[in-house]
Amino acid sequence: VPLNDRLPLYYAMLESLGGRDPQGAKELGYKVLEQLNHPLLQSGRKLSIFTRFNVIKAYDRNLNPDVASSLPVMTDENALAAMKVLSNLLVMTYVTNKAELPVVTSKMASL
Repeated sequence: VPLNDRLPLYYAMLESLGGRDPQGAKELGYKVLEQLNHPLLQSGRKLSIFTRFNVIKAYDRNLNPDVASSLPVMTDENALAAMKVLSNLLVMTYVTNKAELPVVTSKMASL
């Protein structure tokens, strides 16, 4: 079954698992992102360094709301699907391990 046909099922599973098993939902989200070719770092020293780097980088950036509102509309179906999974992962990551939040938000910003 093609991935595009499975995505609605994955979305429903993420929402359903989110209330009962946030860690399981997060793991499912990681697997779906890998299938979409948008993997996330999950643990280890690289994650720690990446997280610290992005926190420091975020303080150094001045986001102008006018520039942000003029960004082009996302049209890549794969990126849109990854963004939907990431939006679910954001909540699950907040509940299970707040230290991983910069990984999710950075991936969202990079898409």
